[in-house]
Amino acid sequence: MDFSHCNLAHQRFIDCSIKEGFFANTNLYEASFQGSDLSGATFEHCDLRKCNFVDAKNYTISPTINKLEDAKFSLPEALGLLQGLGIKLTDPQPQKTTPDTP
Repeated sequence: MDFSHCNLAHQRFIDCSIKEGFFANTNLYEASFQGSDLSGATFEHCDLRKCNFVDAKNYTISPTINKLEDAKFSLPEALGLLQGLGIKLTDPQPQKTTPDTP
């Protein structure tokens, strides 16, 4: 579904499935995607300020080409914001504990 050049400010996409949605130059100021599945959705040059992505899943949003000030995200899904930055994340290895020696 193509949402390019649309003014969708304040819209509510609550618990929706917006798979493969295409958002380019879209005004989504204060929109809510809370609980929605955004598998394969693309956001390019969008105004996502104050958007609510809490409990949304399967999104990848580049913070370098979209406006994200004051947007809300939840973990672990928010880690998708780092994909476009070339950052590599690793899980810390649990530290091995050794028994105290007398």
